[in-house]
Amino acid sequence: MTKRRVPKFVRVTPILIVPDVERSIGFYVDVLGFELVQKVTKEGTTPFAILGSGGVEWMLQSETSFAADVPGAVQGSGSRVACYIDVADIQALYDAVQGKAELLKPLERAPHGLLEFYLRDPDGHLIGFCQPE
Repeated sequence: MTKRRVPKFVRVTPILIVPDVERSIGFYVDVLGFELVQKVTKEGTTPFAILGSGGVEWMLQSETSFAADVPGAVQGSGSRVACYIDVADIQALYDAVQGKAELLKPLERAPHGLLEFYLRDPDGHLIGFCQPE
């Protein structure tokens, strides 16, 4: 059997499929401190945006826009994916999100040794944060 050579991946940029891109921009910018990198406006709506912070970047795309781009991809409650982000000062971030986000797991040391916490964004996406030692 011949081993097939697979190219190396360069980076991953998650696309969070959301019902309201503007609302999601507000959460990620106002609560988590992301910066708006790019926003697409079409016919008075915002179907797409790119957010970034440090080395982390992701896209927000409306359900309607994504369904048009990738027919059949948006079904039911969607996929089960959690994003996990390394941060430099997890305590400061944890303090900043208090009362502004639904916390699923408080800040604590995980079995693998890192400090971490999880929250759910307004669209139901699970976001975990950890501080590498």
